[in-house]
This record gives sequence, C-alpha cells and structure tokens, in this order.
Amino acid sequence: MALSSDERDRFLTTLRSDAAFREEVRREVLSAELLELPQRFAAFVEEMHTFREEVHAFVMEMRAFRESTERRLGALESVTGRLTDDSAKLRGMILEQTIRGNPGYYLRRHARRVKLADLDDLLDDLGIADMGDDDYKVLARTDVLATGRSSEGGKAVVFVVEATWRAHTGDVDRQAARRRILSERGVDAVAIIASTEEPSEHVWSYATSNGVLLETALEAHAA
Repeated sequence: MALSSDERDRFLTTLRSDAAFREEVRREVLSAELLELPQRFAAFVEEMHTFREEVHAFVMEMRAFRESTERRLGALESVTGRLTDDSAKLRGMILEQTIRGNPGYYLRRHARRVKLADLDDLLDDLGIADMGDDDYKVLARTDVLATGRSSEGGKAVVFVVEATWRAHTGDVDRQAARRRILSERGVDAVAIIASTEEPSEHVWSYATSNGVLLETALEAHAA
C-alpha cells in the first residue's frame, strides 16, 4: 500500500533524525553483502596497505641483492683479470727461460754460434763506454741478450729478444728502441719478439715498419 504524503514526510524525517531507525531500515532494504561492504572495503584497504609494504620490502631486498651481486661480479672480474694477467706473465717467463736454456736452437734461423751475453761484458767487448743511464736501463731490461754469427755472411750480430704471451705495439716500441741504441753505436743488432700467441695483423704491420722480427710459437717470421 502506498504511503500518503504525510506518512512519507514523517518517514523521511524519522529516517534522517533517528540513527537506530535508519539502521533498521538499512537492514531491511540492503542485502547482507551490501551491509558488509564497508567493513570489507576497510579490510581490503588494510590488506592493500600490508601488500604494498611487503612489495616495498621485496623491492628493497632485490635492490640490495642486485647491488651485492654487482659488487661480487666486479670483484670476480677483477680477480679474473689478475689471473689472466698473471697467466700471461707466467707464459712469457716460461718462454724466456726456454729460449735462455737453448738460445742456439731458437735463434738458429738467424745466426750460428749463439751465446747468451751479459750486458756489461758485451759493452766492454764492443768498446762502448759512452752509454747513458737511460739507454743502459732500456737494454738491461731485455729478456734475452745474445751474440752470434749471422747466417748470411757470418757477421757478428747482437740479439735483443723479448719473450711475451702475445706481442703488442708496446713490445715493438721497446725492441725498436733497443735495436736503435745498439745500431747508433755501430752494432749490427737484431730485435726479436717471441710470443706464444699469434699477434694481430696491426702488430705484424707495426713490427715490419719498425724493423722488428716476430716469432710465434718459436717459429721465426721475418718482419
């Protein structure tokens, strides 16, 4: 039955002013699901807040893990680099001792009667007394210093040999400087770089233009 105008007004007035009446009407009009919606929404908001905090904590953990991993990888790369450098130095040292052990064999393509030489004794034998400290230090750092008779003509020659894992342009510069120091003093000098690995084409070309010989795996290549 429809309400009269007065009854409707009285109902609305009571609904607005009487909280208990309003709650009772709400329970009659709304379903249980709708009545529970505010509580559910509040619980949902709380759950989202908790979830957001958990996500933030997870992100921070992942960031810390990534930073830790990057530091460890950086340290590992550093260690790997040092091991690589040490391995290269060791190979160069082994090659140097191999040549020192039998210079006549390894330099046979260039000369005969090859003998290891001491720098001071060599300078005395050559009558060189005017060598400055800088040039002397350059020659003193030569891995293998030897003398012999050239295979072509039998002329006396001096070998300056650098042993390395793989030849680089810096090796060529050092050997070219040693050859120049001796040549300027009238010595027939042969500069050789012996390596265990094949140099790059650029190094080959650079050695050629600087008069330095390259040997790979102890097989001589004339530059």
